[in-house]
Amino acid sequence: MSFLRAKAALAGTRFSDLRRVERTGSTNADLLAEAARSAGECALIADVQDAGRGRLDRRWEAPVGASLLMSVLVRPPFPAGGPQLLGIALGLAALDAVDALTGVDVGLKWPNDVVTTGAAPAEDAPPADRKLGGLLAELATDDSGVPSAAVLGIGLNVAWPDGFPDELSGTAASLDQLGAHVDRVDLGVEILRQLDARGRLLGDGTVREMLDDYRRRCVSLGRHVRVELRDDELLGSAVDVAADGSLLVRDPAGRIHTVRSGDVVHLRQPE
Repeated sequence: MSFLRAKAALAGTRFSDLRRVERTGSTNADLLAEAARSAGECALIADVQDAGRGRLDRRWEAPVGASLLMSVLVRPPFPAGGPQLLGIALGLAALDAVDALTGVDVGLKWPNDVVTTGAAPAEDAPPADRKLGGLLAELATDDSGVPSAAVLGIGLNVAWPDGFPDELSGTAASLDQLGAHVDRVDLGVEILRQLDARGRLLGDGTVREMLDDYRRRCVSLGRHVRVELRDDELLGSAVDVAADGSLLVRDPAGRIHTVRSGDVVHLRQPE
């Protein structure tokens, strides 16, 4: 899809202000700067990032044209439950877009990964739980510290013709490995259309419906997990997601822990 056709496809949506750059440091950083300049809602796609970031400021790198690299600027009002729920909305929009354009079934790993589920047409498709991409939500605040915008970033591996480097080959996957061949801009446009279709997620009923959808598609739920916290770790079973998107984990003693931030590792079920 040409960029002009992409903008036309988004006419009438809240993300009709679609922008594209060949190279940038970070699309999230660019839109956080735009938020500080009082820009309205918009989306930015880059062909390559030199300083892409994931959670905890981890570097995120991809060759030119190998991945969809996109950020979205969203203004208040935010969903009931908090602006962090917008990250869940973006993740679900990505799953809906991949399904609509390719028919490939992928899932979400708490808190912010898009992963394979094993349901792929390619015979040599990577096994379940390999990372297809990640999400990063950041807040901009006004002078009084009140959130004034949310910037939602997504990176999705679309086509890595030369494969992944050794340090990623055992944990990463791309859509072309799953038998899906899709244009990056087409995918970005469809994600924005799906995100727009979810509305502003203001009412409690709308948020509950979204969280129910997330529960169905979150591959971490029902799994035995290790949650790596800042100074500790938690072993247990991921049993549910709270109204604010936190993960609820039951430890071996039966206690329920609310995890708002941490890295989840899926483990084999205990015998």
